Amino acid sequence: MPVFQDIYDAIDTIVGTIYSDHAELAENVFIEENHNEALLKGYCFQVGPISQGSNRQIDCHFNVDATVVITNTLACFHTKEDLAERKEAEKTILENFFKMVKESEQNNQLNETVSKFDFISNNGIEYIRGQDQKQYLMIQSTYNFNFYKPRGV
Repeated sequence: MPVFQDIYDAIDTIVGTIYSDHAELAENVFIEENHNEALLKGYCFQVGPISQGSNRQIDCHFNVDATVVITNTLACFHTKEDLAERKEAEKTILENFFKMVKESEQNNQLNETVSKFDFISNNGIEYIRGQDQKQYLMIQSTYNFNFYKPRGV
């Protein structure tokens, strides 16, 4: 299998496992264009820039760093008077976000080809409107992955 397919599949497995109780969003760029059912509790990822790997200590024939943006969405159908519901939804999406951060801290070496999985930043909680014109919460977080292929593999 080509190396870039390995990279994509590794990210897909990691993110899909952590957010197994979420729907995977079909549209990963224009998030609000996804079906409302998926936005209720959804996730997706985008592979961003890929650069020469920073982990030069490893004896390998392929070593790259990849930036990945992981997006979480959650329904937030509160009324202007219902602050408690909004606050509860914000706490829930932050908990979902911290699941991924915790995973990156605890399992920095995720598999035989991912030697680094670091949280970089997020954009905070954003509000988006779905196709149904209802509000959804969204957090987009940036991570850095280091992928390598050992010699002879």
